[in-house]
Amino acid sequence: MQALRVSQALIRSFSSTARNRFQNRVREKQKLFQ
Repeated sequence: MQALRVSQALIRSFSSTARNRFQNRVREKQKLFQ
């Protein structure tokens, strides 16, 4: 049961970091286009 909890925490942190990287990439593209 604890392993499941740990895996869920890892997935949550991974998805949040991926989302932040994606947003940063979009901001850089917007800077280039402006």
